[in-house]
Amino acid sequence: MNISEYIKKHQETILTKRIVISTDVKYDVRTHETCVIKGVIYLIKGYRIEFSEYIVIKFGEIIKLKYRYTIVDNKNNVLIRWDNAPHHKHLLTYPHHKHVGNNILPSKEVWIWDVLDEAEKILLHK
Repeated sequence: MNISEYIKKHQETILTKRIVISTDVKYDVRTHETCVIKGVIYLIKGYRIEFSEYIVIKFGEIIKLKYRYTIVDNKNNVLIRWDNAPHHKHLLTYPHHKHVGNNILPSKEVWIWDVLDEAEKILLHK
C-alpha cells in the first residue's frame, strides 16, 4: 500500500459511515512515504471524533508512528481516547492504550475505521 491508497481508504471509510454528517480533515502529504492526517469528523447527535495520525510507508506497509483518536459527546465530554503516547509502560499493550473516564486501559492499535465502528455502537444504541 502507498500513501495515496491509504488516503483513499481513509476517506472512503469515513464517507461510507451513516453516522458521519461532515468532516474537516487535512491530508498533509510530506513525501511519497510520509503523511500527517488531522481533523474532526462530525457525527449525528452532536458528537465528533477528533484525531491525528502520523503515517509512514515502510516496504509497502502502513506504519502509524503517532496517533490520537478521541470521541467527544454533544456536551464536550471526552468519552474515549486512544493513543500511542509512550507512557503507561505497565500495560501489556504498551504503547497502545485508551482513556475511558479516569481509567487508562490496554488497547490494541486502532485505526480510524475501528474508532468509527465504536462511535456507531455508542450512537446507534442510545
